[in-house]
Amino acid sequence: GRYLFAPAFFWEDVFSMAVIALHTAYVWALLTHALPPSGLIALALAAYAAYVVNAAQFVWKLRMARLQGGVAA
Repeated sequence: GRYLFAPAFFWEDVFSMAVIALHTAYVWALLTHALPPSGLIALALAAYAAYVVNAAQFVWKLRMARLQGGVAA
């Protein structure tokens, strides 16, 4: 009955929340002009870096599951 932050997917969920928070912060900063262009770029790069980490976690976990299941990838 526990879907968010379940032990098996804890770090994937942490980085998913970071992705959401960073992208939301970017949109907020863009709409409110809270950051100069260089700050917006840095925030956007941080958001996409978190997304890449999150995607890599997914691919790694999928690969590990396939290897444990005996299915060739």
